[in-house]
Parts: sequence; C-alpha cells; structure tokens
Amino acid sequence: MEIKNKNKVIPEICSREYTPCVKAKRLISPTKTLGDDGMAEVPDYNLRGRQYIKAFTLIELLVVVLIIGILAAVALPQYQKAVIKSRLATIQPLLATIKAAEEEYYLANNAYTDDLTKLSMQLPCTNSIDDLWYCDNYFMIDPIDGGSNIDAIYCPGKQTGAWRTCIDQGDFQYKVWLDHSNRTGQIQCVGLTPLGTKICSGMQ
Repeated sequence: MEIKNKNKVIPEICSREYTPCVKAKRLISPTKTLGDDGMAEVPDYNLRGRQYIKAFTLIELLVVVLIIGILAAVALPQYQKAVIKSRLATIQPLLATIKAAEEEYYLANNAYTDDLTKLSMQLPCTNSIDDLWYCDNYFMIDPIDGGSNIDAIYCPGKQTGAWRTCIDQGDFQYKVWLDHSNRTGQIQCVGLTPLGTKICSGMQ
C-alpha cells in the first residue's frame, strides 16, 4: 500500500497486530513544517509500532565516571599546589617590606624589634599573641624569629592559635634572614608536610 502526497510516494509498513498501520520513518504531516527535502521528521518506530528510546548504556556511563575520576585525581593536587603558591606570592612582598623596615629600624637603634608597630610601615595583618601576626588569613608571621630572621608559616584557619599550633599543623615555613645575621639576605622554604615539601621543592 502506498500513500501519495504532492508527487511524493511514501511506503507504508503495516503490522497485522496493530491498527492503524505504522508508517515508515519519514511521514508527511499537515500540522508540521516540511524540511528542505520536503519531508517531516518523526520519532523512529520499529515494525511493531514501538518507539525507539535512545540512551546511554550502563557500561558507557561507568566509563565516563571512571575517566572523570582519573582526571580529578590528577588535576586536584596540581590545583591545590597552584592555589598555595599564589597565596605565598601575595605574602612575599609583605615580608620584603618588613625586612626593609627592620633594617631601617636597626640603623636608627642598632637592634631589630619584634614589635611591628614600631616600624615605619602599615600592616594588613591582625596581631595575635606573643608579638605574632596573622596575615591574609593564611600566614602566621614571627617578625624576629631568634633575632635573625622573619619567619612566616602557612597555617590557614589558625588565627587564634599559638605559634606552636601553626608549626604542628602548618604546611611550610618561609624564612627571610636579615642583613645583620649569620645568613645575610638568604631565603629558605622548609616543608613541614608532604604537600609543603612539594611547594618548597618547586621554588628551588
């Protein structure tokens, strides 16, 4: 049996079990706009009149999840290190400023000071305890650690914690030695955790 429409001959496939017959994949519908080929698209049907449902298989979904998991396992540590390095980059200019102010103070008083309020500079930091300063919500700074260097330790979220707490829970220490010390002008990064060790090794 054939259906004629505007010089188009469209085959009709019929099933004895279903009435009316199910037409082929492409049918002409008066309620739809014809495409460039003069035919209107309708869903796929099999010969028994059931519509095909296109979907992913379970195996395909498992493969996608596995690939996402592998990418996350590789990318997440690299992203974490990049974030910490960017935070360190923001604190390095501050440590250089503190060092310059300490050297100026030394010229005037022949000694360094652990009280940053006596220096000719403004600090974007919060004073904690025992002359310690907490900066950028990530670093605890000891202005004169042992009288020879400025020490900054990365310990995010420990604003009310003591210096020892930061050492126990921080990732690394960043030391800037003063000019009148036994390691004049040197800079050292000391890892306190495996992550901190990786951060410091990447700076060398």
